[in-house]
Amino acid sequence: MMIVRLSASGFVAMVLFIPLLLVLGVVLAFAVPILALAAAVGGLVFTGFFVAARVRLGKRKRIGVSKADVEITDYRVR
Repeated sequence: MMIVRLSASGFVAMVLFIPLLLVLGVVLAFAVPILALAAAVGGLVFTGFFVAARVRLGKRKRIGVSKADVEITDYRVR
């Protein structure tokens, strides 16, 4: 059996550090899936805006003629 001598500062550090790691592990265990879900939903919403904008632009009917089809003439009849 091995006996480890631990100073007072080492004991305090161990007592504070181990629970800190446990708490951090629990927090991350819950936070990471929530953040991943939020990122996925945000990505879907972001993509949805582009899809909706494209659908709206595609449904818009073009009325009239384009500038390329118009020939400007200045014939005046007297």
